[in-house]
Amino acid sequence: MLFDIHTYIGKQPGWGIQGLPVPFAGNDMIKYMQDAGFDAVLAAPPGSDASATDHFYGGHEIIARAVKQYPGKIYGYYRAKPGRGKEGVDDLIYWIKKRGLRAIKFNSSDAPGYSVGDHKLMGPMLEAIEECGVPVLIHTGEVYSTGATPALVCDLARAFPRVQFIVGHMGIPGFFEELIPFMKNTKNTVTETAGVYRPLQITQTVNALGAERVVLGSNGPYIPLQLGAIVIEKYCGNLSRRDKDLILGENAVRILKIKSGTSSKVTKE
Repeated sequence: MLFDIHTYIGKQPGWGIQGLPVPFAGNDMIKYMQDAGFDAVLAAPPGSDASATDHFYGGHEIIARAVKQYPGKIYGYYRAKPGRGKEGVDDLIYWIKKRGLRAIKFNSSDAPGYSVGDHKLMGPMLEAIEECGVPVLIHTGEVYSTGATPALVCDLARAFPRVQFIVGHMGIPGFFEELIPFMKNTKNTVTETAGVYRPLQITQTVNALGAERVVLGSNGPYIPLQLGAIVIEKYCGNLSRRDKDLILGENAVRILKIKSGTSSKVTKE
């Protein structure tokens, strides 16, 4: 199966330049998945809403409707902004427990100046995430963003050992050298491949950590869904068939605690 854990649904004006509908809703993602041959995706609101005062409410609503309309095909992220106190924690719990979203996403650009290394700031939301039993993806990479690096994510993971952390983008660009040594000492972490197109970096990570610790991501529809899968399937020649199957879909099913038989095959109409 093909399961992409790093995609977006919502309102991003730039998608119109790519010929995509804006807003890009659940039915649009299903068509996109069909064209790319994907079975399931995990989607977050796009960053274009980062400055909105509604804390991504509109994007979460679009995703929650897609999750309900396409069960087993579309899963959703709650895109979290730390530092909102009880209001933020209650909001997180609402979207996970009441509206069916299945994971959390942090991006330090959503609240400029914060660092995921600030455990006092991150703590209340991480405690709620632990209670909800869902994984959390934290964007890493980009040399100008030192507030969310693989080292800082792994340090946070050590402080919350019962939470499953996903190190976004393998720390690329700028922080790939941190990824393997810090993840080796932090067992409740995996990493994902969105924006990573050098087969050597993927195979190095698999060889060092095991295929169970790498998950397929794309950043779609900013980037076509199939590109990441093509890199793994056709250009990571040293990986076994079992390694590829884990990365391309089976790890996502495990991390999201999806019961067997609940993920449906997307077929072309």
